[in-house]
Order: sequence, then structure tokens, then C-alpha cells
Amino acid sequence: MKTIERLIPLGLLLILGAEQHFYGGAWLTLVALLAFAIYLAFAPRKGLIGLVKLPQDDGFLSQEAIQWWYWTGHLETEDGRKFGFEVVFFAFRNFGLFWDQLAQGAITDVAGKKFHYFEHVSFSMPKRPKNRFDLSADKGALIATGGSGKDHLHSEIDGMVLDLDLEETKAPVMHYGGGPHPYCFGGYTYYYSRVNMTTTGTLTIDGVPHKVTGTSWFDHQYGDLIEAITQGWQWFAIELDDNTQIMLYDLLGKGAKVEQAGSITDATGH
Repeated sequence: MKTIERLIPLGLLLILGAEQHFYGGAWLTLVALLAFAIYLAFAPRKGLIGLVKLPQDDGFLSQEAIQWWYWTGHLETEDGRKFGFEVVFFAFRNFGLFWDQLAQGAITDVAGKKFHYFEHVSFSMPKRPKNRFDLSADKGALIATGGSGKDHLHSEIDGMVLDLDLEETKAPVMHYGGGPHPYCFGGYTYYYSRVNMTTTGTLTIDGVPHKVTGTSWFDHQYGDLIEAITQGWQWFAIELDDNTQIMLYDLLGKGAKVEQAGSITDATGH
């Protein structure tokens, strides 16, 4: 709790005594105490929580005000058609009072040069199963379930239906050593990735299912991220043919306050 929050109850008690002495009543102070109690009940209990712990941190973390689960990948049908996809769920705690979720999905038809996109916002808190996530948007049009490196994704976009099963092939990459990373402009992040997940499933187009295989990249970030979101960023997940994965990002800071970072994971997972 911040210092000012520690002093508020003492201040209210002093005002309570003065109000009782001078006016013979204290209803104003009692209302203020009630409001403060409600604030404490709903205020985000954010803060540093040690190192990333898996599978616990795969799931929704109510003490972190902003968090997201992010999948991108490359797919190919049995007849050689190539597609890209994205599934992402964001969870935000607003003003310490309520949660909202932003879900996005996309399918790219490489040969057809078409990009299909979906977005949905809901004022709700994500489900909180133990050691895993269970995310859903728009009555099941977008779903992500799983944890511990085994995920299932479902998306319905412009009449196309994507059902995928993902499984990690390398240990999770712990960015910043798995600990909290402070941003130069304020706030902090926890950040880990599963950089190579084998992916199988079906992509249904015009009612016809096509088996697909490919690889996917999973990112999970959480922490005090409002400043980073305000700044904006560019992010790249690059997969090479020799089973090397590269992550690069550039946070757009104010003035000289910029931040650039990256990681390389070789075929052995180092």
C-alpha cells in the first residue's frame, strides 16, 4: 500500500473525532470511510511477484493490472496453400474498479492476398482456472485454452473456422532472466515466450475443412504496462529454417527515452 493510503485511515479517524465533537454527528466521515473501504476492496494489488513461475503464471493473474496472451503462426494445407494467423487476448483493470477484455483474431491467405480480421471487447474478468488459462470472446467465436505448453485455439473469422492444437518443442524463453524488467519511462513487465510450438489442426473455408500443420509463437506479458502501451512499440517474431527464433522490439519512448531489445533462441533451446 502506498504511504498516502496508509495515512488516509488515520486522517479520517481524526476528522471523525472532530466532526463528532463540533457537530454531534459523523455521517460524512462514515461515508468517506465506506468509500475508502470499497476502494481498498477493488484496488489492483499490483506489484512485483518474484520470478516467473510456470505453470502458475500461464493463467490469469488478478494482481497484475494489464496482461496479454499472444499467438502468431504459419500454417500450410496438405495441397501447399499457406496461411498466417493471430489470436490474442488482452485483459485490463480500469481505475481499480472493473476488468475489460479485448480479443483479436486474424487469418492471412498468402496466395489469395487477403487479410481477415476480428475484434471484440467485453467488460468482464477472465476465468481463473488453476495453472492454466480459459479465454473466450463473442460467445465462443474466439477461444484459447491450455497451459504448460499445450494450447488449443479456435477462431471464426469471415466464415473461416480455425481449430488448432499447439505443443511446445523447447523450454519457455524467460526474457530478462524471468524477473521483472523496469522500463526507462516507467512501469515494468514480466515476459516469457514459447518460441516454437508444433501446430496441427483444421482450417475450414466455405464449409470445406483443410488439414493444416505449421509452427506457432506464444508470448505472455503482464505487469504495470500502461506506460508501454501509451508509448507504443514495434515487435517482430522471426523463425529461421535452422530452428532458430529471433525476437526484436522497439519501444517508442519520449525524447531520448527509448528502449530496444531482443533475444535469439538456437535449435537446442539456449
